[in-house]
Amino acid sequence: MGRDNFLKRGLMQINGEEFNVIFKGELETIDSEILIANLLTTSQIIQEINKEIGGKEIEISIRTFAPGSFEIAYIIAHVTVISGLFGAIAVTDISTLRMILDILGDIFKLKKLLIGKKPTRTYDVGGNKIKIENENGNIIIINNPSFKIYSQNPHINEAINKGFKNLEKNEEIVEYKITKKDGKDLFGAKREEFKNLYAPNEFIEESKKEIIKEKAKLSIFKIVFEKGYKWTFIYEGQKINALINDEDFYKKIDTYEFKDGDYFEATLKITQIFDSRYKTYINTDYEVTKITDHIKILRDIRLPIS
Repeated sequence: MGRDNFLKRGLMQINGEEFNVIFKGELETIDSEILIANLLTTSQIIQEINKEIGGKEIEISIRTFAPGSFEIAYIIAHVTVISGLFGAIAVTDISTLRMILDILGDIFKLKKLLIGKKPTRTYDVGGNKIKIENENGNIIIINNPSFKIYSQNPHINEAINKGFKNLEKNEEIVEYKITKKDGKDLFGAKREEFKNLYAPNEFIEESKKEIIKEKAKLSIFKIVFEKGYKWTFIYEGQKINALINDEDFYKKIDTYEFKDGDYFEATLKITQIFDSRYKTYINTDYEVTKITDHIKILRDIRLPIS
């Protein structure tokens, strides 16, 4: 690690903003998939919020765990460095970092309030704030940018959904919280609320469309024999993960023999969501609905199998 990078990383520890994610319950251990997924999805959400508000490049770090603790301490900081006569100086805009945390809490609160549905009413209350009311008359006041990001960013919606689906798998986790370093709550949800937090977001669903590709060539990269798990293919030069939802294929799967270079000719359903930031549709999900042919390549090299 160079001197500038060393100084930069050291300064980030001083100039960053911290928040904690807390898993509450009678926990002696936590499922590795849940922990890793939370680290990845939370980091993705933070990075997406920063892009939406036009913030400088940031780095997200994790403090080491205390023994037996499942309180994750995140540190977010800008990574811009100005090198000059006196060495490296980290350029940090604390107000932007604090805004990111406020928006993070707002988006989670919106997911919890709306349960995927659109608000019944919205009111501009001034000061860049907006009041949101759901169908039951419950109200929260949040930042205007938070509502825009919640209703338009498919990456954040997908990350939150994935995170809470994973949390629901571990019955020992009874509560999920996000707090600031000073202990102030940004968001909290009980176990019975987890399911509502991955309900489909009506704003995002409206910007979704599906494309059907007949006779798609899917080069087999990774095989997963267990139904309900995604295979990995190379499609049009890109690696994709896709479920195979073809009952006839699974009835005959024991008769198949796969080798490196084999490919399927199949019907592929591609789900796309409109990304308002880039003004274009992006592929978010793939599903193989029908396998019409298995093209074999005569080379005796085995594929990775899960």
